[in-house]
Amino acid sequence: MGVTWYSELYTGKRFREDLAATAAQISQGTYTGSAFVITIAVNGKDQLDIRHMRDLCRSYLREKEILAVGAAADRREAISLVKQMALDCVRKTGGADLRSYFLGGAGRQSGQAEKEKEAVP
Repeated sequence: MGVTWYSELYTGKRFREDLAATAAQISQGTYTGSAFVITIAVNGKDQLDIRHMRDLCRSYLREKEILAVGAAADRREAISLVKQMALDCVRKTGGADLRSYFLGGAGRQSGQAEKEKEAVP
């Protein structure tokens, strides 16, 4: 269990952390930074969660399988990324079901993101 990083992770313009190092710290439970992460909602009902990345170190979340789809420097940037995700989802699918959009045909990969997306202001 743990965090899987979406292969086309959305990252904010101000997110400056080394994602590979951050992912390693999260898996070890030692992350102390201030960045935010956008994940598929853990409760299985909602679409997305926005939370501090350090929350991923908590034991109850480390026991779950979590798909991280975005990384941002702060909450405001995370909200901008969610807007961009919704726009991309509507353009590609005609709907706004972000959960299905990310869990459907799109690939997943652990570790470093292959492609960065910029947030909508």
